[in-house]
Amino acid sequence: QVTGVQTCALPIFMEKLKKDLTLDELQMFAIRNEVTANAKSMEAIMKSESSNEDKGKEATSLNEKTDRIINTYLNKEQKEKYKILIDERKKRIEEYKSRR
Repeated sequence: QVTGVQTCALPIFMEKLKKDLTLDELQMFAIRNEVTANAKSMEAIMKSESSNEDKGKEATSLNEKTDRIINTYLNKEQKEKYKILIDERKKRIEEYKSRR
């Protein structure tokens, strides 16, 4: 299962957030730290000996936690835009699962 942001894709993801959400430098710094921590945790989950089902549940939980934290740095308008991005991510994940 592929979820979250892989470390190599972090700069691209952050530029997308900066552009789509109109983030300021402080928001960029705080969110980059959260997304980096998420990516490292996600890598650990994927390398674990757990079943794919358990890995998927852990990954989903981690993404939900990260999304909640990111939302604390956003204003109302940015939160609305971020929700759209989250919904798009969930849709891509479901499409990926259905192809397997």
